[in-house]
Amino acid sequence: LIAADVGRSIDDIKPGIQAPLSDTVAEVIKSLSVRESETQDKQGTWYRLLVRPYRTADNRIDGAVVTLTDITALKHAKEILQVAHDDARKIIDTMPTPILVISSDKRVQAANNPFYNMFQVEPSETEGRFLSELCNGNWNDPALLAILDTVLNEGIPFHDFDFEGDFLRIGHRNITLHATRTR
Repeated sequence: LIAADVGRSIDDIKPGIQAPLSDTVAEVIKSLSVRESETQDKQGTWYRLLVRPYRTADNRIDGAVVTLTDITALKHAKEILQVAHDDARKIIDTMPTPILVISSDKRVQAANNPFYNMFQVEPSETEGRFLSELCNGNWNDPALLAILDTVLNEGIPFHDFDFEGDFLRIGHRNITLHATRTR
């Protein structure tokens, strides 16, 4: 914007961003609600576009306030995190050993195909559920849950924990478990 733009219609201003600025401003003034979106300029810089109604001192709507905040660094960081997440998921999925990823509240975040195959369960029966609920409660073992608390709360991994259970779909199993905390 330049000083000569003051008083001109928003339709006369051609910003270098890929957003329908004129339509958004008109919608905000009409609806009296805030609109927020992300947009890019022609050079690839990302912005958070925020348009809110402009209220005068006597509480009349007399236009809109438009702000653009550079979020390019945040968008790049988000992309890097997504790549790291996708890579971690690929590693988990390609491991031949059954793997569960459990959150700090002991909910299953993810499992791999060897886990689903070994216990004959589906993702819908597993992901998002508490570990203690899996396989009709067969994982609800006080010793296992206590040692997992140590891993989750203190970061102390365990190896070769022997776990035994009678699983509805696969019968009695002796399983050796390992766990480590991740960030």
